[in-house]
Amino acid sequence: MVKKISGTSPKLTKSVAVGLALAISWTLIAAMVIAKLVDAELIAMENIGYGSMIIVLAAVFFGATAAGKRAGNMVIQAAVMAGIGYFACLLLVNALFFGGSYAGLGTTAILILIAVGLCVLLMGKGSRKRSKRRYKIPKG
Repeated sequence: MVKKISGTSPKLTKSVAVGLALAISWTLIAAMVIAKLVDAELIAMENIGYGSMIIVLAAVFFGATAAGKRAGNMVIQAAVMAGIGYFACLLLVNALFFGGSYAGLGTTAILILIAVGLCVLLMGKGSRKRSKRRYKIPKG
């Protein structure tokens, strides 16, 4: 029986989907919490921008980490793809609901790059461990 060769691993696509779903759900829940805090006047209206930056950083970091942990040895690919997917979702929501004003998306892109980079640095290269080589020194 000949095995079909596909271009991508199903484990990678599933892990990216899980990471993206986690990041989007984290964003929605945190946005609801901030809206409730603003409504209760515990946070000033001027601080919503800082709160949204923290939400984006945390959401992308947790989503990319979840994607990287599920991807096995493909940590970097899964984390970057989850970050790109999150940015694409933000572009889509911005185009659909906010009239396509892309004023703050440069800052958002930088925040996503920072979160994905931090995720990749903290997670390493996956579950693969390097073995230490022992060299034999010839006598004589």
